[in-house]
Amino acid sequence: MDIQNAAGVIKDTVDMETVIGLYGYTAKHRKMVCPFHGDRNASLQIYENNGRHNGWHCFGCGRCGSVIDFVMEHEGCDFITAVKAIDTALGLGLLETADMFTMKRRKAEQEQYDRIREAFDAYYDEMSRQLLIIYTD
Repeated sequence: MDIQNAAGVIKDTVDMETVIGLYGYTAKHRKMVCPFHGDRNASLQIYENNGRHNGWHCFGCGRCGSVIDFVMEHEGCDFITAVKAIDTALGLGLLETADMFTMKRRKAEQEQYDRIREAFDAYYDEMSRQLLIIYTD
């Protein structure tokens, strides 16, 4: 699965509570202290989208977004890194297929290289043997 499709699945299926739990945060009544500014009150609100608690908005600092945006903000990373981090941390395996395909392709390329190398070595050995026969006669 490509990164955009994986991001769509994550946004549609992963609850915000699960993501904040990865960082040791908890929300009471879908509210929590915002980790992105010096917050004393629970100004970060978790909201629903399509029946899932998968978005957030801080009324103190104005930051908001999806579960992926939260990870990007918390880790200071880019979109792709955040998607990979969520996929790995939650063991979703969304990006594993692409990695497996890449590994299989590399293995096939290596096997093809090995066969070519074996053929070359056999040809080289035969040519060396023929030259040895010519020069020893």
